[in-house]
Amino acid sequence: VENIFQNKCVAYFSTHKLIVNIELLNMCSLTISVYDMQGKLVKEENVTGEAGQNSFALNSDFAKGLYIIKLISNDTSIIKKALN
Repeated sequence: VENIFQNKCVAYFSTHKLIVNIELLNMCSLTISVYDMQGKLVKEENVTGEAGQNSFALNSDFAKGLYIIKLISNDTSIIKKALN
């Protein structure tokens, strides 16, 4: 399984949005899942990324706290944390 992630992924909150910046080796479909610290899925979006640098904004009314962000493409995934 090819790892399409370049290990360059940053996730952070900015005024009612979760921003996910990621560099990809090639174009692919991604699922971005956001979980609270109790493991509850609070937001999920399917997006398409291009080869190179990508930025995705997930709009939601996230409560203050720590979140787990999981990006999945085919059989490859990457997990990040972000504090709101």
